[in-house]
Amino acid sequence: MKIASMIIGILGAVLGIILGITWMSDYFSMQQQINAAGAIAKSLSNSLLQAQMAELSKLYIASFVLTIGGVIAVVATIMINKLKEKTAYVLIAVPVIAAILAPKSLVFTFLMPVAAIMIFVKRKSL
Repeated sequence: MKIASMIIGILGAVLGIILGITWMSDYFSMQQQINAAGAIAKSLSNSLLQAQMAELSKLYIASFVLTIGGVIAVVATIMINKLKEKTAYVLIAVPVIAAILAPKSLVFTFLMPVAAIMIFVKRKSL
């Protein structure tokens, strides 16, 4: 069970890292257009465009959470013997924080909470 939870946790974390890096690179490649759209939204007082800009800002922050949290989750999962339940808390915290900012991220990070549940079930059954 420990090996399975490690594999699932690492897979979920790596998928989160890939998603975070993809969102980050998309944001940086479109930086000029994003800044122009933000200026237009402010000048026109268009609430729909401003809401979309706010969502884009949350995606940008979520990309950092996914990338940095994913790396921490990989390290914590590899060190599962020493960290024990702390690994499960990390595997739950990263996708929850990312989902608060961008619910779309759960498509890639749903494996991390599954691995955390497996760790808790294993710990309780011993």
